[in-house]
Amino acid sequence: MELQFKEQFYDATVVVIPGTRQRVSRTEQNQQLTDWMKKTKHIPLQYMWENGIKVELSKIFEAKIKDALQRGNAIGADGRKYTFVEPDNLFPICSSICVRAIAEGESHADAYGVDFFV
Repeated sequence: MELQFKEQFYDATVVVIPGTRQRVSRTEQNQQLTDWMKKTKHIPLQYMWENGIKVELSKIFEAKIKDALQRGNAIGADGRKYTFVEPDNLFPICSSICVRAIAEGESHADAYGVDFFV
């Protein structure tokens, strides 16, 4: 796994989630990842399956995103203000960890990668 966020977060590292070496369906993989996140309280920058589920972690990133989620809102990478919908409900899509949010002035929520808000 390439450290995609190393330039933005100097403390970025890659970790293999224990017990994920055997290839499983995408649904089971997402459940393993979600269960691990709930158990460890980690929020990865990205994840992928490569001889196990590998996640890119950063303490700096986690502190920033957890603060935003706790506040319930954040400024997105596009400069707009967003309000989180169920900020405790993080979920994997493709290689990102996502949260549902509503942009100011909009009437519906969309899924955004949490790195969009840091």
